[in-house]
Amino acid sequence: MAKGDVTKLEEDTWVRVKGRLNKQEYHSMTIPVLDIQSIEKINQPKQPYVYDIGIKID
Repeated sequence: MAKGDVTKLEEDTWVRVKGRLNKQEYHSMTIPVLDIQSIEKINQPKQPYVYDIGIKID
C-alpha cells in the first residue's frame, strides 16, 4: 500500500516512487506502507515484469 497523492496518475503509467517504508494496521494485520515522498514518470523498462526463475539476487 502507498500513502500519497496518486490521483493525477493515468492508468498503466510507469513511475519511480521514492518514500519511507512504514507499517500500518489493516483489518487486524500489520502491512507494509510506503509514505510517498516523490513520484517520477518513467518510460516502460526493457524488462517490465519480474519472473521467478529460481535465482536469488542479493
